[in-house]
Amino acid sequence: MSNEELILTLRSVIQEELKPINARLDRIETRLDRIEPRLDKIETRLDKIETRLDRIEPRLDNLEGQVKENTNFISVLLHRTEEIDAQLHALSSTVDKLCGQVNNLEVQVKDLQAQVTDIKANMATKEDIAALDAKINVLSIRQTNQEAELFRLKMAR
Repeated sequence: MSNEELILTLRSVIQEELKPINARLDRIETRLDRIEPRLDKIETRLDKIETRLDRIEPRLDNLEGQVKENTNFISVLLHRTEEIDAQLHALSSTVDKLCGQVNNLEVQVKDLQAQVTDIKANMATKEDIAALDAKINVLSIRQTNQEAELFRLKMAR
């Protein structure tokens, strides 16, 4: 066999061997041709998503600022509520104390009234009656003032 025949035979063998490879490459190329438009669509969709994200980012920043502002506002409100609760507790204690004092005054007034009754029954002197009456008036005024203060505190609550 001559060199030329050998070359022709080799070419023929190589071409036969390359046919399945070429066919496979053709199939791969066809598949790539089908994939390429799909990739273009995906790229377009990704561009749209990126655009939307670019629009969302400033809104998110704005919302974060609003959330921080609202959180600070809520903290201030909670602190103020705690202060008001403390003041209310103090007022409640004061009202309770005043109620006790009013009750004591009522007892004292009743005792004085009983004493006045006893004095009248025992024919007390005008001076004794005048002194007891003055004490009753003082206690009555104190009671009225404390009742007014108690009423004012209850209204403030």
